[in-house]
Amino acid sequence: MSFDVGAHSRAPAQTLVAVSSRFVLRVRTLETDALSPHEPLILSHSRLRDYLSCPRRYLYAHVLKLEMGSGPSLLKGSLLHEVLRQFHDTRPSLDDFPKEDARILMDRILHEKWTGVPAGSEDPPGMPEGRPSTAYQDLPPTALERESLIRSATRALQSYLDAEYERTPRGRAICLEKKFRTRIEGIQISGRIDRIDLLPDGGIQIIDYKSGRASFSVSAKPRRGRSRAETVIKEGFINIARKENHDLSDFQSIIYVLACRQDPELPPPKLFTYYYLGGDKESRDVAHLDIGLPGHDGGKFHITESELEESVQNLVQVAREIEASSFSIEPRSDWECNFCPYEIICDRPDEGI
Repeated sequence: MSFDVGAHSRAPAQTLVAVSSRFVLRVRTLETDALSPHEPLILSHSRLRDYLSCPRRYLYAHVLKLEMGSGPSLLKGSLLHEVLRQFHDTRPSLDDFPKEDARILMDRILHEKWTGVPAGSEDPPGMPEGRPSTAYQDLPPTALERESLIRSATRALQSYLDAEYERTPRGRAICLEKKFRTRIEGIQISGRIDRIDLLPDGGIQIIDYKSGRASFSVSAKPRRGRSRAETVIKEGFINIARKENHDLSDFQSIIYVLACRQDPELPPPKLFTYYYLGGDKESRDVAHLDIGLPGHDGGKFHITESELEESVQNLVQVAREIEASSFSIEPRSDWECNFCPYEIICDRPDEGI
């Protein structure tokens, strides 16, 4: 599949300049776009999500490549991911590992990542005062804001441990931040999986951590006759209600499942789990996707082979749209605009679309 820059030139060719304390924008024009006509279209779940959120957002982020700085929420997410990667690298399995020992280990790793200083004492160190390590120098400048962020991260990690020790079945981590590049129906897809566990039955569980605002948050209400997970996750990649005007929103779980299936070194995927790292709320495994089985129950839902095939066709359709898109301003909802980092430069009319 080739990337049609000619199609992109139909978008307004205007110089974009903006200044914001939240992000930094480089000056670009469509005429000097770095993509060549022969460069292949490489997608990811986040690129697909941005396009489905609003085609103009995809233009800003992935064609013009306008950069955003790392705000507090993004840096908190980065910190949590780093801590969890090292934690599960140190302890791939929590079997025969007391929860209190796990808490001590988690606190030590958090301290080390936050300060840049190895934690070698026997007792878990307290959270440091003053500036964090150079890796997090973009954090909020005031001591109060920094304290708020680290306290929120601490609560999220401790709640995460509670959920991990309650989870069944519990496997052993065999891959952490696994990068992949694969083809799905000829479309190049890349990504990085937070964690893959080997389950007792020989299959694998794909795990993704979520630390920010998300449509599948624990506050989402299920629709009649369906679990919350099926309502807010499954409808992201297939039209299960067969509505006339159904909006697709997120292909992440499907992409990760298919990527793992195509990896000859991995056993077959059996579960996909989102973990919501709430901080102020209880952290929990929000949604289990049982692969290849019918029906659903409780917080779990299942996907059949025919539904997998349907989701792939939906993905292909979206990819074709991106290839030919003029990237007009078509937000899925006003909510998308309210939280869009490119709102400051978008020429969407104030009165709405």
